[in-house]
Amino acid sequence: VGMLAAQVDLSSLWNVVSKEKSGDTGYAYVIDQAANLIMARELELVMRRPDVTGLAGVQAALQNSQPTNAYKGLSGQDVIGGTSPVAGTDWNVIAELPTAEAYASLRLLAPLLVVWILVGGGLAAGILFYVNRRVVAPILEIQRGAQIIGGGDLAHRMQVKAGGELADLAQVFNAVTTQLQSLVGGLEQRVAERTRSLQTAAEVARATTAVLDPNELLRQTVDLVHERFNLYYVGLFLLDQEGKFAVLRAGTGEAGQQMLGRGHKLAVGGDSMIGQCTGRAAARIALDVGVEAVRFSNPLLPDTRSEMALPLRSRGRVIGAMTVQSVAGAAFDETDIAIMQTMADQVAVAIDNARLFAQAQAALQEMEATHRHYLGQAWAEYATTRTVSGYEQTRAQVKPLGDEILPAALQAVTERRPVFGELSRAVVWSGDPALPRTARDGDTGLAAAPSPSALIVPIMLRGLPIGALGLKDEEGKGQWSAESIALAEAVAEQFALAADNLRLLEDTQRLAAREQSLNIVMAHVRAGLTLDQVLDTTAQQVGATFGAARVAVRLKPATRV
Repeated sequence: VGMLAAQVDLSSLWNVVSKEKSGDTGYAYVIDQAANLIMARELELVMRRPDVTGLAGVQAALQNSQPTNAYKGLSGQDVIGGTSPVAGTDWNVIAELPTAEAYASLRLLAPLLVVWILVGGGLAAGILFYVNRRVVAPILEIQRGAQIIGGGDLAHRMQVKAGGELADLAQVFNAVTTQLQSLVGGLEQRVAERTRSLQTAAEVARATTAVLDPNELLRQTVDLVHERFNLYYVGLFLLDQEGKFAVLRAGTGEAGQQMLGRGHKLAVGGDSMIGQCTGRAAARIALDVGVEAVRFSNPLLPDTRSEMALPLRSRGRVIGAMTVQSVAGAAFDETDIAIMQTMADQVAVAIDNARLFAQAQAALQEMEATHRHYLGQAWAEYATTRTVSGYEQTRAQVKPLGDEILPAALQAVTERRPVFGELSRAVVWSGDPALPRTARDGDTGLAAAPSPSALIVPIMLRGLPIGALGLKDEEGKGQWSAESIALAEAVAEQFALAADNLRLLEDTQRLAAREQSLNIVMAHVRAGLTLDQVLDTTAQQVGATFGAARVAVRLKPATRV
């Protein structure tokens, strides 16, 4: 139905904006909410309607904030600026001042600030240098030294050049460190010596336990102790059967050989360190042999300065003693006694074990020899009861052998090892090993000349040869491998066990039959009521049992005393 038009006169605002200045070269301009340039000092610029949305001041005004850094302004220069809204409108006034003018006063103050900074810095450096040299540096040196010493470097010493309490504190630290280093060094040396002694004792004990020959064990023991502990002389005594004397059984050096040659011995409980040691079952030590009251002075060992005697104890009893001597005075202490005594006890056990082992070996050999003797007798008697002593097998049949022992079989049995010969068939011979017989001239069963065509292995029963097993290669090549020989030996071994079991079974049956016959005879004998009936029945039953043609039973007249 009509329209309403209004015209706003901005001349008053333009006068304000065009006249408003920030410093000498600053300016202001107005934008609306759409970032349109409404008013500026240059009117022509407003008429061109430039795009000012990319200016940092415009962005800050639209966001109701302030620019925080310098930026490119409306004039194209680096400016700093601020914004402010126009009351009653959605406009914003933006004021900008070129940075050259804004920082001009600061540039005038810069030389003065530099001078003050230099003066202040120099003064602060001087104060810092003084404080650092007199206080901080000594404290840091003490702290660093404490860390180094705490880390294990006891050779470190604190170098504090300043005087006063800190220098005194550093000197105290150094003195304590010196004492600690001396203490730790001595302790480490003693620990190292004890460790070496323990290792040496363990090595000697380990080496001696591996030897089972008593004489070799004694010799190795004294040699190892003499070498490992760097001693002047080492001797080893064992008690005799009566326990009255300790007899030298091993000694080092020329002196030891001479004493062994003349049978050196000391009385148990006598006036010698070995005698007292074995008599009391306790170690004795002489730090200075010149003032030792109870000691045997040996002219063959003139350089001995200190000596230690150790009992050899095994299974709760003393079996001997060991003497260790040094050319240095006071070479041993209580710790050495503990270490050496432990080693001596282990050596004693090894000696006792070696002696028991030797006795057990001797007893075992004697028992084996006795067993082989009785086993040989048993097989000799058993062979006499056999009508056939061997068999041979062909493709067609198995038949008994003659009573001759073939040469190769005799060789295998005598030498107790597999041999090669000439054999046409597989044979097994079993006979009396104690009474070998020789083959007759012209025997064609097994040639005496060695040939790989046949293999003959002895049949061994618990180390005793009781026969031979012969094998012939069908193809005649005689390629006997190690596996074939081992298999033949295994078969021969099993045959020996089976044959011995059969022998034992036959012996058992024979003994049972004899006991049965004896029981029958005794039953008839006990049935007699008079002496004549007993005698008559005994003669009849014994004759019937044994098939005797004549049996005589006589009573011996009583002899008057």
